[in-house]
Amino acid sequence: MRNPISAIRKLTKRFRNRKFRRVKQVASGRLASGTYRELYRVATKLEPGCIVEIGPAQGASTISLALGARENAHPIKLFTIERGEASQALASATDVDMNRRAIESNLEAFGVRDAVEIVIGDVADVHPETGDGPISLLCIDADGALDRDFRLFFNRLVDGAPIVIDDCLDVINDHARNRYLKWTEPEELEEYVRGKGATHFRDLCPLGKEYTTYRFVQYFLEQGLLSDARDVRRTLFARKAVGARFDEEKHGPGLERIRDQIEAEYLERNPVLAERLESI
Repeated sequence: MRNPISAIRKLTKRFRNRKFRRVKQVASGRLASGTYRELYRVATKLEPGCIVEIGPAQGASTISLALGARENAHPIKLFTIERGEASQALASATDVDMNRRAIESNLEAFGVRDAVEIVIGDVADVHPETGDGPISLLCIDADGALDRDFRLFFNRLVDGAPIVIDDCLDVINDHARNRYLKWTEPEELEEYVRGKGATHFRDLCPLGKEYTTYRFVQYFLEQGLLSDARDVRRTLFARKAVGARFDEEKHGPGLERIRDQIEAEYLERNPVLAERLESI
């Protein structure tokens, strides 16, 4: 005889899989549908606090988190921070208003618009809009600047809070290979850096977002800031280690050292550009 409880569980799982495939499709999500389902699941079991998301693109991860938070035992506010430009994952590469409308429309399609506060701008400038209260989940899928994000938000996280970080891989991605590592003229590099609003290429990801993210994550694990790290289809799910705190005096030099090492490795991989930069 077929177990009715098992049958119900299978039907529920099938329904949820279909729901997150739809989230991915409607909001042009770039993660696996199973990753969106895991974001939802994690958000159903949060401690009191808010969710801070950095880099929602068109809102697929935001929707998943908001749907999960709605089922949480505690009221959870979700802040999502989007620069609104210069990303292929957005509806437009330059139209910030269009990108805001795209996120809003997708949130409305799943009935979670009222649960989300959209904050448009550079996270370094707009982070105060998330308040100063406890954070129960931090989700990062932005520009690889985990050093900035941990400085801004880590100490607000409650002990054991989930930290979700996308694109954490020990690889040199195509963006780095086809741009940074092909440029041989300093002017090409400088123009790109200025376009990104940075002052030096070391502040970006010359060897790719994935590799930069991976290096920072390894450091945070070594320093005991993260625990329970696991990979879900190329997205890292970890937790803030109990009792851990980010200390600028202790951890700041290590983060700067990683930036220095990535800069040196980049120039070693691009010797023509390195030689021309030295001659300037």
